[in-house]
Amino acid sequence: MIQNPKGRFRDYVDRTGRLFFVCDGISGGKTWATYYFKPTGSLKRLVSPALPVCLNAHDAQARLDKWARRRGLGAIEERNLRKPKA
Repeated sequence: MIQNPKGRFRDYVDRTGRLFFVCDGISGGKTWATYYFKPTGSLKRLVSPALPVCLNAHDAQARLDKWARRRGLGAIEERNLRKPKA
């Protein structure tokens, strides 16, 4: 089950419509990273030296914010983590 971090977090979308967001994946809240949904609907971690797995959601979000700013991605303030329909 995907755990949403408490507080106001930003998701980002690239020009292809892929949504990037911070969540704990399958860790049960122990680690946080940047993820996106694959076209099949499965969750995939975005692997990048700039976006390592973090011990808390705030650190992961700060890294995603910096990464997204450098790439000019658009921010989305309202979180909706429903899987896309396959």
